[in-house]
Amino acid sequence: RVRGRKDQIEQGKKVLADVIAGIEKCYREMPCPESLMPVSGGKAGANIKKLQEESGCPRISFDKEKGVLRLKCEPDDFGALDKAEEMVKAIMKENEITEIPISSTMINALLNKKGEEINKLAAETELRINVNKDSGKLVLKGPDEKVAKAKELLAALELLNQEDEVPVADEDFALVIGAGGKTIQALQADSECNLDISKSTNSVKLRGST
Repeated sequence: RVRGRKDQIEQGKKVLADVIAGIEKCYREMPCPESLMPVSGGKAGANIKKLQEESGCPRISFDKEKGVLRLKCEPDDFGALDKAEEMVKAIMKENEITEIPISSTMINALLNKKGEEINKLAAETELRINVNKDSGKLVLKGPDEKVAKAKELLAALELLNQEDEVPVADEDFALVIGAGGKTIQALQADSECNLDISKSTNSVKLRGST
């Protein structure tokens, strides 16, 4: 409420509007997915404390309902807001989540031999990688350029892990297996392809490169 003469009221309203505008400039909101809020905050708020110290923004907080990060600087220190925003974007970029649908064959290929392939993929791309068996997706955490490299490596790995199926009549299973399994063992050795007999589907399943 503003009281006074008409000219005083008009002047008071103008001054008040300037003050409010100045206060509003001290605040900024930026979108932050809920999945990245714990990452941006860090363990025990370590990232938030670092952001506050290095950017000069004394107050940084999350609004989970709106999905935003709120930044506050001191009056006339708007550069602190820019710096804090850049730092937050860098953290979010390093922890961006990408999901890639993959086949059950690729899941097995990545996780076989105690996860040798998935560990190799993570080391070469510097990404954090997990397999979600329920959804059939590979979950990658990191920047886009590293995800692009992971996709190239996955495509090459997929060529080495193809699947096919050859129908076999009941009376021919013994021929394919051979005495003591010698025939199927020779087939695998000669082709470097993994062969599985499936009498339930009357077929031999093949796994290997094209």
